[in-house]
Amino acid sequence: MSRIVGSLGMGLALALLLAPAPGGTAAERDASTPPAAVAGVPEGELSGREIYRRLLLNRFRTSLQHLTIVAVEPDGHQQEVQMLARWKDYRDEHGQPQDGVIAKSVVRFLEPFDMRRTTYLVVARDDRTHDQYFYSKHTKRVRRILLRGVGILGTDYTLDDLVFHGIDDAEYERLPDDQVSGVATYVVRARMRPELETRYPLTTTYIDQERYVPLRTLYHDADGVLLRELLSNVESIEEFDGVWIATASTMRDVRDDTSSTMVVHLLRPNPELDEALFNNFRLREFSWQ
Repeated sequence: MSRIVGSLGMGLALALLLAPAPGGTAAERDASTPPAAVAGVPEGELSGREIYRRLLLNRFRTSLQHLTIVAVEPDGHQQEVQMLARWKDYRDEHGQPQDGVIAKSVVRFLEPFDMRRTTYLVVARDDRTHDQYFYSKHTKRVRRILLRGVGILGTDYTLDDLVFHGIDDAEYERLPDDQVSGVATYVVRARMRPELETRYPLTTTYIDQERYVPLRTLYHDADGVLLRELLSNVESIEEFDGVWIATASTMRDVRDDTSSTMVVHLLRPNPELDEALFNNFRLREFSWQ
């Protein structure tokens, strides 16, 4: 059943990746390097690719969200960003893109004041680099841009975090199962295709075994250096119109020692969204449906 949800919880329904290293619980292990593949995964069970495919299928077809991101600097200084997000999935029932398009996301900023009405459009593509467009109220123009891995107004979340990847974007390896906050998880390592030129070519993922919700994400560079970690609040997981999401998540930049928490104030699952709402020439006319 569809719901419009107002919440004091935090987070966004993102496609997020996680994982452990061998030996001990996740909290007891050093997450500075990606885990090595080890024996212990029973034969005949789900493959890493199949687990990840099920994660991708646990998704909205469309959504509207009112979000707040609170970024915390090492000195304790906080910065708040408010935005409206409109999202549409273009994959078929098998998780395959349509005409190379995986998903489209439009984000309009409400705060800080000097960024009000600034709007971004991200078109996640399977056949080439994502398309990105930017509208500024100051220039009143729409420009094509490329902001790969750049934080949203100084936060630890990027525009890339607002779109899903396709199942064929990576190779998957299942690692031994583990737990996150007492919840049994599958563990999958994903290595992105080299031609995608992503900032995070290696990720490892803890995925809730019952609801296929990612609970922890480690993002590594090509050399295996840990760059970011994302944690979902297990207690915040809710079901919206048949889709399970964590309504609370925090992204941490390991090197800069900063963190950002994303807050969902309003979530409207699976509304009817006309294709024209994702046209780059309509960014200046953003409306909440």
